[in-house]
Amino acid sequence: GQLDITDPLTVQGPGANVLKVDGGLNSRIIDAHTKYDEPVSISGLTLTRGDAGAESGGAIRNYQGDLAISNAVISGSTTTQSGGGIYLYHGSLSVDSTTLSDNTATMYGGGVYIYDSDDAGQSVIRNSTLSGNTVYGDGGGVYVADSAPQGPVLIQNDTIFKNHAGDDSADHGGGVYDFSDPPVVTVDSSTIVGNSTTGG
Repeated sequence: GQLDITDPLTVQGPGANVLKVDGGLNSRIIDAHTKYDEPVSISGLTLTRGDAGAESGGAIRNYQGDLAISNAVISGSTTTQSGGGIYLYHGSLSVDSTTLSDNTATMYGGGVYIYDSDDAGQSVIRNSTLSGNTVYGDGGGVYVADSAPQGPVLIQNDTIFKNHAGDDSADHGGGVYDFSDPPVVTVDSSTIVGNSTTGG
């Protein structure tokens, strides 16, 4: 079953090529639901083959707290909802020097889903690779949305390639889809190439 994190925690692995946590497509791998502004840090490991079923966040679901992921690999995870690799609801997200590959979601965000993140802070995806992620809705690599003031999201020094969004003309954003209003995503010094969508 999944690993539940309810208090501030640091998970420090020996390296993504050394330690692998395999969900066996039986459950989500990590469910972090801490209080507002409480940090959860995960680094130095591979998280693979998580399956959240009819809930969001195939590998990781984060609720309220501040999630930081670095020097990690998140791959081969799936959900019939949103966030094949990572699902963030409130709080903030920092992804650094991490690979998200071959994750799948049905609704939004094949790789990463960010919803209503902390409008007082900034979520960042930096020095990372998002590849081969698939969603049957919007946002093959990254999907950002809000129901309230949405915090800024920075995509910096990343490579986003061969992600796919959609199965009909209503689905958009093979690489990145920003559904916030006003838009909040800034892309800096990044490569976005070879992504596809059945929509726009």
